[in-house]
Order: sequence, then C-alpha cells, then structure tokens
Amino acid sequence: MITKRLRMRTRPFQPFFQAANDLLSMALPFYKKVEAEKLLYDFAKSPRTNDSNSWRLEKSLSIGSFITKYMGLEAFANFTYIEFGKRSANELPDEIFAEFDNIKRKLKKQEFGDWPLRPRIVLLAPLCTGPIIFPEEVFDFNSAEWKEFKELIEIRNSFIHASEQHINVIATMARPGYWLARDDSSVNFWPLTGVSKDHRTFNYQDAKNLGGIIDYIVKCVSDILYGRNFARYMNEEKWDMIG
Repeated sequence: MITKRLRMRTRPFQPFFQAANDLLSMALPFYKKVEAEKLLYDFAKSPRTNDSNSWRLEKSLSIGSFITKYMGLEAFANFTYIEFGKRSANELPDEIFAEFDNIKRKLKKQEFGDWPLRPRIVLLAPLCTGPIIFPEEVFDFNSAEWKEFKELIEIRNSFIHASEQHINVIATMARPGYWLARDDSSVNFWPLTGVSKDHRTFNYQDAKNLGGIIDYIVKCVSDILYGRNFARYMNEEKWDMIG
C-alpha cells in the first residue's frame, strides 16, 4: 500500500464568507415577515410585532452575517499576503505610505497581520505584485464605495467596542396616554451608508449593503492578484506533499 503524507493549508476566508452569506439568506424570510407585520413602537422603544421571535432572529442573523463577513475580509487580507507576498513594508517606497504617514514607522516595525485593516487592504497589492502596483491603480479613493468602506470599519468598531448609545427620539401624543415615537432623525444614522447607529435596529438590509461594500473591496484586490482564478481560490483546498 502506498502512503503519502499531505498537509492542508487552510484558506480561512472561505468558511467566513460562506457563513456570512448563509446567515444573510437565513435572515431574509424573517426580515420580510417583520416588515410585513411592523407596527408602531411605544415610547419605551419596545418592539411591537405580531411575532417578536422573528424580530429577534432577524436582528441576530443580520448582525452575525455582517461581523462574520468582516472576519472574512480580515482573513482574506492575511491569507493573500501569505500566498502572494513578495516583500516587506520596509521594501516599499515611502510615497506608497502617503495615506498612513503618521503610522508609517509603526507599520514597518509590525507584522502584516498586526496592522489595522485599512492599511492592510491599501498596501496589499504593492506588497504582493512583481513590478509594484500602486494603491491608486487598485482602488478609486474618490469613489462612494471607498468612502463607505472607511465608514464600515467604524461601524464594525461600534459593535466590537460597543458602549452606551444615545438615540434621539421625537415623541408625539397620538391620544391621551399613548405616544408615537420616531427615531428617524438623520443624527441616528451613519452619514454615508445610512446604517442605524442603534444596534437593536440593525437589519437584513444593513447587512446586505455592508456586505456589498466588502465584496467591492475583495473584487478590487482579486482582480489584480487572483484574476480569473478567484472563484477557484474561494472554494478549493490547498494540499502540499510533505513525505
């Protein structure tokens, strides 16, 4: 019997992206049900739906989808550098660090995986391409998607490092003893993505929109580094012969 020793190198972004998409799909029917049954909120902001369980599950699945997809993007950046990295930050020309001039020295001292996400994404192509491809050739920094990506990182931080929130509410007396509350003031929403700052109201549509921004970032990088092989990298396993 012939026996071979193999070692599988995991691509952790694969299960994260797949899980995020599955969670989003699971959230959709609950979102549709909640939207169809949505009633007014009372002054205390307690959700009044015919099925509070659907309301809770839709929020849980939507938040889970967004956070998991963000984890996938982090893993995607790390794995791409492991797979394609050709140089360290110290080997990059100083002008490439223009956007991160205030932390350039810190980045050059740290391991790539310890960097904040934005410099990892911006500098990924210069670190991984033969003739260096500058970030401006990968991303349109004036595009709405890129500006929304910067806000997306703040939204993620608001979940991971959550603290007390203050939501502005306008209450109107509908009849004696009964108030109608509205929380749709613009100050309650992130200005670019339109996502509510109230984590309790984060929903399927928010997760879908933020997931689309992450898809944009992944596509920009994958078009440069993966090309037509990206679908294969998203699904296949990588095995090495070790004996």
